[in-house]
Amino acid sequence: MNLELFIPELSLCFFAIVVVLLDLFTQRKGLLAVVSIAGLVVAAGFTIAMWRGAWGGTSQAIFNNMLAVDNFALFFKLIFLGIAALVILASVDYVSKFARFQGEYYALVLFSTLGMMLMAATTELISIYIALELTSISLYILVGFL
Repeated sequence: MNLELFIPELSLCFFAIVVVLLDLFTQRKGLLAVVSIAGLVVAAGFTIAMWRGAWGGTSQAIFNNMLAVDNFALFFKLIFLGIAALVILASVDYVSKFARFQGEYYALVLFSTLGMMLMAATTELISIYIALELTSISLYILVGFL
């Protein structure tokens, strides 16, 4: 299995988990937004490297042809990462109103972005459903924060 085609999603998942764990151990909550933005930048860097690299012109499939890595999927992954970065930057003042749950807010934004990135690359109905559930459950929790 060629897991290097799945690196942007894995890095974004890793940074979402790091944000939650960092929230437990730090008192400076502004650091959480910086780590979230860094995770988005790392995932975007891997996506751009894949676009310009050996996979740029060809379409490859991973996970038994459930996910496709082509220019279409990479383009939408970059759009979703950019939108998530804008959401995090625009919501720094909003999140500072929370006494708790700041790390969870940023992690849910990252997990929702991960679901959108997976949805852009899916080729089968079951993987579309799983990606849609990952996106929607994260957004439902974000809606109910206040």
